[in-house]
Amino acid sequence: MIQLENYESWNFQLTAMHYFSDNTKFCGLNLLDLQIRTFAPCGDGKCDWVESETQLQNGRWYASNQILPDGTQIIVGGRSVTTVEYVPANRRGTYNLDLLVKTNDAEMDNLYPFVHLLPNNQLFIFANRDSILYDWQTGGFSNPEVVVCGGAAYGAYLSGNTGVGTSQTCGRIAPLVEGAGWAMEDMPQKRTMGDMVILPTRDVLIINGAGNGAQGWGGATNPVQAPNLYNPYNAPGTRFSTLTGTNIPRVYHSTANLLQDGRILPAGSNTHQFYTFTGYQPTELRIETFSPPYFGATQVYLKKAPGGLGYGDDFTAVVKATTPTTIELNLVNAPFVTHSYAMGQRLLQLAVSPPAQNSYSIEVFAFIPSKFCEYRGQGFD
Repeated sequence: MIQLENYESWNFQLTAMHYFSDNTKFCGLNLLDLQIRTFAPCGDGKCDWVESETQLQNGRWYASNQILPDGTQIIVGGRSVTTVEYVPANRRGTYNLDLLVKTNDAEMDNLYPFVHLLPNNQLFIFANRDSILYDWQTGGFSNPEVVVCGGAAYGAYLSGNTGVGTSQTCGRIAPLVEGAGWAMEDMPQKRTMGDMVILPTRDVLIINGAGNGAQGWGGATNPVQAPNLYNPYNAPGTRFSTLTGTNIPRVYHSTANLLQDGRILPAGSNTHQFYTFTGYQPTELRIETFSPPYFGATQVYLKKAPGGLGYGDDFTAVVKATTPTTIELNLVNAPFVTHSYAMGQRLLQLAVSPPAQNSYSIEVFAFIPSKFCEYRGQGFD
């Protein structure tokens, strides 16, 4: 047996261990240590711990390991760590796990999350009071959620009552969960005809619309000119914030879409059958750009990337950041937007390897997903 007291520089306190399929023991993950260590049993008692030349991508403490059918191990969580990763990595990066984000609080009740491999090859992961089924092969979840916000009061359109208040609620549901119901929250303002734009940060911007009435020609009053930011990963009651408003009312026939540089392009508004440039809520031909809050934070610029890629391709991206930061690369599909509906709006988060020290060249992995994930700052120019 190895005498651990001879290795005073190694602290195995609060670590995680698991056997590989060849009976080699994997160890690491303590005190935010990045080092990977293995121990292969031997008959003569002269075997020793071996430090791998590769390291973990996130330092971890109080994390959990689980061996997978392909022989690799998944590493889940840790104190103040909300990602999963694999050993060997096999060119896979870290993946943020929403379950760990939601359960990460001062109580620290998500340390050592329970991880169990099920007969269908999915993982059951339990942390704090919440649990998910996790598809480690695709990085997907078996409990997608849908959120629907705002709308007109029933009967407002037919009655022509332009003063009746609109809905202030958002309903959120996990449609694949048996017996699932709607979890309701209030937006900061009542709103109908709002456009919901998925941002590169995976937040959702709710913009345009009116606080009274309904869609249609002359059917709404009280334009809502301040957008709301919805963070789907925050706890209920903390998901909404109100951003800087515009001086241009945008109601019926208005749109909003994401530009390549990360700004939002609100455009249009016409509550009349024909172009009408006089009276209440005239036809609006002006366009403007809105800068979400991330323009005021650390800026990350994509300097180099391939012009196109196929499913399963790996590629190198060169980025520039104003200050050192954690880099995330998301692909966003530009949708067709009309009547408060964005057709084909999608966001896909790609796995990213951490950049080398003083380097901003990152390896990106365009895995083949079984299905795309749809979800699920300040000032106008």
